[in-house]
Amino acid sequence: MPNYFSKTGLNRDKDLILGHLTFFVLLIFSVVLANDRVLFSDSAYQLFEMIQRCGFQQNVRRYSMYLAEVLPFLAIYLKLPLKVVVICYSMSFALLAYGFWLLTTYVLKNRYVGIIMLFTIIGMKQTFFHTISETFQLMFFAAFLYAWLNSRFAEKKAIIGKIFYYVVALFMMALCMFIHPVAVFFLAFIAGVYILNKNYTVKQKIIVSLLTIGVLILKFLTVQEGSHDTDYNMGVWEFLVRCRDIRHLSSTDWFLTRFIEFYCAPFLLLIVALVHYVRRKQWLNFLFFGGFFVFFVLITLVLYHAPDSAFGRERSFLPLMFFCGLPFMRDVFPNISVKWNKVFFIVLICLLIVSYVRIGIASVPYSKRLKKIDEIVTFANRENQKKLVMDKEMSLTFVPFYNWATGFETMMYSAMIDIDSTVNFYIEEDLNAQRENENFLNEDYFLAVPWWTFWWVRDLNPNYFKLPPQPAKELIVEDGKLVIREL
Repeated sequence: MPNYFSKTGLNRDKDLILGHLTFFVLLIFSVVLANDRVLFSDSAYQLFEMIQRCGFQQNVRRYSMYLAEVLPFLAIYLKLPLKVVVICYSMSFALLAYGFWLLTTYVLKNRYVGIIMLFTIIGMKQTFFHTISETFQLMFFAAFLYAWLNSRFAEKKAIIGKIFYYVVALFMMALCMFIHPVAVFFLAFIAGVYILNKNYTVKQKIIVSLLTIGVLILKFLTVQEGSHDTDYNMGVWEFLVRCRDIRHLSSTDWFLTRFIEFYCAPFLLLIVALVHYVRRKQWLNFLFFGGFFVFFVLITLVLYHAPDSAFGRERSFLPLMFFCGLPFMRDVFPNISVKWNKVFFIVLICLLIVSYVRIGIASVPYSKRLKKIDEIVTFANRENQKKLVMDKEMSLTFVPFYNWATGFETMMYSAMIDIDSTVNFYIEEDLNAQRENENFLNEDYFLAVPWWTFWWVRDLNPNYFKLPPQPAKELIVEDGKLVIREL
């Protein structure tokens, strides 16, 4: 590998410098766009729950989410201002990714995998604004797992060293599997690459395979019936039917129209790697990496066939950055010339810059939405009416796009201004059908989420929220102006 590590100074460490800069920019974006990221959808819901219970929050037994919640939990525990809590929550995901990159490049000394981690940014745009995106975190967990399995710790001869190696491997597998079901593909991919590696004994390959199978079984045994994770189950006949109509699926249209924007670069890396395997007659590598790419794309297109949000689509295909990048970085990049090494880094720098510009542009509608929420909060405080409800159809004429977590978003946004400014604004799917519902007029309730609308005001965390005993009133838009009327 003379083209990569034999250089001196800045040229030798350009990957490390680029890595630090990439995560530094990611952290800056996480702070500057904290409100846009956190006061939206699932992120708002989960942070609100953390504040309410002064503890950690996880859904559908995705326990690995706890790692990213340590920083905001400490902020809540220390009763820091809500604005600080929101920033801590936004930063925590970038810090987690940065931490695993540092461990991979400086502790495990695997700078190739460190570069693969940077590819994650290239696949993001709307995903950046779905702060809690489990797949984003999984990209770094899985990359570190691969680096760990192929680290110097695998060569330990002492029994304690071997036990440590497999315990950490097991922990990382569990960390991957208990964050999102798509981890099945990551573990299968990493185990396959490990088995293909000739540097390891049959015994090592068997142990890693058994650990992988064991974690998969443990995950499937702990899936809650009827939970979000069960949505990934699919019958053979249903799969075949969708495959037959694959060209007409909305997921296929999205993937093809976004291919140049997101997936062209990693796909080209994969093609170069596949050509490399053909030239060297490494047919097992060719079949495994090429076949896995086709398999993953097919499964993803079929599984996410229904119309979805932009960040939902991006998140689904984000693993391609890892699956396409690893064979190139592992088998091709160490052998390219100095000239192509420089070309690679120039292109990578350009792609990262474009990615951050893209994220900045994508923030515009989120910022506009917060400005509309600010108008509602300002109006509510001026009228001294802190609990408001609006019909969904009416809301679409005022708020840029509907979101089910508006009740939590407005409470956190308003409470960041001042605890006495707390406003609870809720969007009801069909308000006309709910006009006889006396719970809306109950002074002891505030309005939360569609599946559990009425929560007790007395249970609000007094360090962060304060609502007066008021019945909810309807908020409407007349001639472009906000108007309050009785329900």
